[in-house]
Amino acid sequence: MHVEAWQRDAVRAARTAGFSWDQIAGPLMMSKQSAHEKFAKHVEAETEEQPSRTAPA
Repeated sequence: MHVEAWQRDAVRAARTAGFSWDQIAGPLMMSKQSAHEKFAKHVEAETEEQPSRTAPA
């Protein structure tokens, strides 16, 4: 599987699970804005109504 396709699938799964763009961006070593710009068009429609997961304390 191509790396970008794998990343899209992983980001889609994370957003579906309720992770925020900030939580997703860190492991990808990019800003949350960059992550959103790169992946949002692929996942927003599917996860639009999911609540965000808060980071553990």
